[in-house]
Amino acid sequence: MIAPERWAKNSKGEYLIDGTMDKRSTAPRYGTAELYVDRPGLESQQRVGKKSKYREALNYIFDDERGYEGRLTKARLLGRKMDNMPDTDVIDFLDQVAEKNPDQIINLYRGEDTSLRLLFADAKDQKVIIYKNKLYVYGDNIILGATDDAVINWMQHPQNKNILELIRKDVYPEVFADKKSK
Repeated sequence: MIAPERWAKNSKGEYLIDGTMDKRSTAPRYGTAELYVDRPGLESQQRVGKKSKYREALNYIFDDERGYEGRLTKARLLGRKMDNMPDTDVIDFLDQVAEKNPDQIINLYRGEDTSLRLLFADAKDQKVIIYKNKLYVYGDNIILGATDDAVINWMQHPQNKNILELIRKDVYPEVFADKKSK
């Protein structure tokens, strides 16, 4: 058998060339493939692509149009409240996230769901949305989802627009109070 690349895996997650070592056995491991297709430049192309994404994420972090406040907001959206921390610590945290997953930082700056993520973070801080029995819940019985991304997907559905407005009114009552007085 010929593997499509050096580090290819089968459906069970075992390497085709080397095989996967059984934790209980000391016997040598062998994969099912004997040869692999060598594509010159593919590995370097992947490394360069990852570094360019990392660089793009760093550009977003350092060129944040709102400066320190914008970086604080992004760190908060990533689950870290850093209100009393210096800017260098916030940049360091965002840099560590960008190094591991640059797409996450890029999505924070270019994504269309950032306002919903901010609403969700504010709702969690104000206990409008609570985490109960491994689920995010609004009110007494409206289940929003089990993870942050599931809640954001729930908020994006048009059929949930009315409940989303109720959440907005509970989180930002001053905005809706001004509309009523006018």
